[in-house]
Amino acid sequence: MFLIGLFTVIGLSPGALVFDLAVDTVSPYVQYAFLIVLVVFIYFVYDSIVTPLRHLFGAYRTIGILGLVSLILAFIGGLFLFVEITGIVYLIISMAIWKVATRFS
Repeated sequence: MFLIGLFTVIGLSPGALVFDLAVDTVSPYVQYAFLIVLVVFIYFVYDSIVTPLRHLFGAYRTIGILGLVSLILAFIGGLFLFVEITGIVYLIISMAIWKVATRFS
């Protein structure tokens, strides 16, 4: 207790010194862990963005502008599905346009 009182008067805290040492020791590993998590997150986000865009451009090449309109309406319908009744309307219109586009292509 004497040393704790002495360090407190001097302005040092033994607990703070041990904590600072532990933080300085662990800090690079935490940074590496966050970088790894960031890379994994970017991988999943990249895949969830690039794959729909590939499908969108593939549908445009295969079916043309009607396929593109159908996929955009399906996307908007998916956004509004649980919010408004118009989401269901967008999905139905999207399916109808898709059927027409695939039948005549």
